[in-house]
Amino acid sequence: MPDDAFDRYLAGRLRAYESRIPDEAAPAPGAAPPRRTPRAALIGVGGLTVVAGGLLALVLINAPLDDVGDSSSSPDGSNGVPAPSVSESAAPSSSGSVAPSESAVATATPAPTQTAASLTEVLRLGDDASISFVDAIQPLPNSRFIAAVNTIIAEQIPPIGPTAMHGSIYIGAADGAWELIDTGGVFDHVEITHLFAPADDQLVAYGYRLSAPAPIQPATDGAIAFTSTDGVSWTEADVFPADGDIVYGRLGFVMARTISEEAGLAMEIYRSDNARDWERVYRSPEGGNYSHHDAGAGDEGFVVTARRGTGDGSRPTTIASGDGVTWLESAEQPAFAESVSLYRLTPYGGDWIAAGFAGAEAGVPVLFSANGLDWEEVSRVVDPAGRELFGYPSQLGAIDGRLFLSIALQAEGVESRPAGAWTSVDGRTWQMLELGDESEVRAVVATDDTILMAGRAGNDRGDAVIWSANEAWFNR
Repeated sequence: MPDDAFDRYLAGRLRAYESRIPDEAAPAPGAAPPRRTPRAALIGVGGLTVVAGGLLALVLINAPLDDVGDSSSSPDGSNGVPAPSVSESAAPSSSGSVAPSESAVATATPAPTQTAASLTEVLRLGDDASISFVDAIQPLPNSRFIAAVNTIIAEQIPPIGPTAMHGSIYIGAADGAWELIDTGGVFDHVEITHLFAPADDQLVAYGYRLSAPAPIQPATDGAIAFTSTDGVSWTEADVFPADGDIVYGRLGFVMARTISEEAGLAMEIYRSDNARDWERVYRSPEGGNYSHHDAGAGDEGFVVTARRGTGDGSRPTTIASGDGVTWLESAEQPAFAESVSLYRLTPYGGDWIAAGFAGAEAGVPVLFSANGLDWEEVSRVVDPAGRELFGYPSQLGAIDGRLFLSIALQAEGVESRPAGAWTSVDGRTWQMLELGDESEVRAVVATDDTILMAGRAGNDRGDAVIWSANEAWFNR
């Protein structure tokens, strides 16, 4: 809509909102909301052994665009990217009382204390014979957290020769007291790619059983799942082998996976209420040669990014649903250039943000959509150091209105290396995080006053790291 129409609409929304609130409690725009119950966001694809695949492409289907999120754009100078919701409690009113003496003594009101910026490594794991990384982190009761750590063990780092991989579970607190859980070898030769805490209080871990040893990188024997009620005792679960990307939102779980058939590649989407019982709800059209890249779960629906064959190549596409059952595919659009693949995706408020790959050294295109089907490029993240092979988005996620994007250095046939992590509150302006050499943020969780970032950092070998940062550190 035109700018003046949008301004009138916004003003009307504000008046309607403020009319329901007493004057003394009306919120003032521009302040960050208070943190709520700890919650986690899984960023991107969990593991190193799963390589998203191939040149695949796009079916052009004209479909309604109002099933996921709000289809209206925001032409307010933000290129359609909304600012995160903000609220602020009204300042307490002065009592107006005077000290009971003939000459009242004025006392100065102390200035509010400014919170000091704080970044702390609450967990770091690694040695000279391994590469470790945190793939998932979730909140537990009593202000505790559970994290899944994967470790590649090799004769030489970077891996050259036989390697093996093992998963492990750590439980700890935001202040840095973390404990390695003795799981009895359950996760030996297992890469843990997903960790969920559904509403029924039963933890679910998904991953891959791996061959060991194996050349260069452990080979995948098959998808596997485990369940636990306390995070300590784990049992292999007889559930559907979810060998794809699994995401969780208000409407439940969705898994997207690519399968190989005689006629080519196909994409399937499944949904679940508990991450254990799955129902197939979508299959790509016959002969479409689809391959998924990533999946996202928001409060208003789900989106999957993919590529689809076009006969002479492939093009990006997205498939979206407002309920997890009925799915629609995006139509052809200018933002979907043949050279751009939408590798990473995350919900952002009621909207969606995707990070694409446009080729080495071309920067990472960031795209915005209000409904998961119509997309517009709103920014491009470039390397301030001008490194070669920069431009592969390895992870993308959001929590409390803050986006986290990790980018890798990667060339065809060459193992990727982290190039760093960036953050943004609007998707347009990005700030590189000072987390150390070759850092990567793979998952985030919010506490009352901090954000825990989980991932890896550290030159050739790489350590598993969990950082704790307050809002002042991000805004310094």
